[in-house]
This record gives sequence, structure tokens and C-alpha cells, in this order.
Amino acid sequence: MAQDTEHVLSQRWKRLWGGHPRASDTYLSLTKCYIDNDLPYHNLELLAEHLGILDAAALLARDVRSLELALWYHRCVCDASRSDNEAASAAFAAQELTKLGMSGYERARVMRLILAVRFGVPPQSEDEALMIDIIRGVLGGEPEKYASYSARIRDEFPFLTDDEYALARINALDEIVRGGVFHTPHFRAKYGAQALRNIASEKTLLLSYR
Repeated sequence: MAQDTEHVLSQRWKRLWGGHPRASDTYLSLTKCYIDNDLPYHNLELLAEHLGILDAAALLARDVRSLELALWYHRCVCDASRSDNEAASAAFAAQELTKLGMSGYERARVMRLILAVRFGVPPQSEDEALMIDIIRGVLGGEPEKYASYSARIRDEFPFLTDDEYALARINALDEIVRGGVFHTPHFRAKYGAQALRNIASEKTLLLSYR
């Protein structure tokens, strides 16, 4: 983890929890998950980026604190060979947030937001829609950034051949487009058109692998 990223994240965690006696332990436990995952895309740099997007869109949120905590925990379990990453991440979040004294109601809100990012599950609230849109913001990035993102995602599936990956990725991208890339008017207006162009370009590249 880059030193500046570590500083940004540690300061944010301190602001969330103040002088709570378990704040340091839970921060180290959480960041260790991302470090141990050692992934090219789903890492602490991405977490810092997502938190920055939340800051910019905070006025759209009904419960900013729950959204922030959900972003912190939503990829603490991230294994491309598993289908239950969100459920496992939500369970870990509930365990750690209990140590920090959060009520069952508060923990449940965070868990629902984490589970909302499961693939193919439509959002059930405005904050769930915002959670999904923050995570998908990269889809509407500049072409160079999108190309870097798509290459790093490919690197997280080393157990798939290029042909296998191309088929799975095209199916996933098609599902995203069918369900609507973004769910909030703000993100649709800001990123929607570029996201569709990026996705079309990636699909063209993927089809050349087959």
C-alpha cells in the first residue's frame, strides 16, 4: 500500500471512530484483508478512490456513515473463484462492527449495503443504488483509465483461459447494460454515455480473443 494511501485511509478511520479503544485493532484487521488478498484491482487504492467518490456524492446519500462503512468492508473478502464474496464480507463486517459497539440495527444497514452489490441484484433503496453506482463509477471513466481497469480485472482471473474469460466477461457486461449501468440520475448523467462506449470497446477487444 502506498504511504499516501495508508495515511488517507488511517485518518478517515480515526475520524469515523474517534478515540474508540478498538479502532486501531479493527483498522489493522480490515486493511490486512486487502493486503493479504494482494489483488491488482480490488485493493486499498481502489477503496480510497471509492471513498473519494462518496465524498463528492455525499449530498445524494441518506446515510453517509453506513455507506462509508459498507465501502470499507465490501471487498474485504475477494476471491474470484468464490461466489459468496459479498456475503462473507458482510459477515466479517458484522463481526468487526460488533467490536466497535455498533447496534444490531446499524450493523444490518451496513450489511444490506454490502449485499446490494451482488451481481444481478437490483437496488432496493436510494442508498443501495448509490452504493452500486460508486463502485461502477470506473465504467464511465476516461478510456485510458477504463483500459487499465479492465486489464487489472483480467489479471484477477488467472485460472481462466482467454477464451473462457472473454465469454464470462462479455456475459457480465451484457447483464450490466441490460439492468442499467447506473441507477441514480447523477451517475447516469455524468458517466452513463461514456460507460456504454467503454463497454462496447472492451467487448470488441474481448471478441478478438475468441
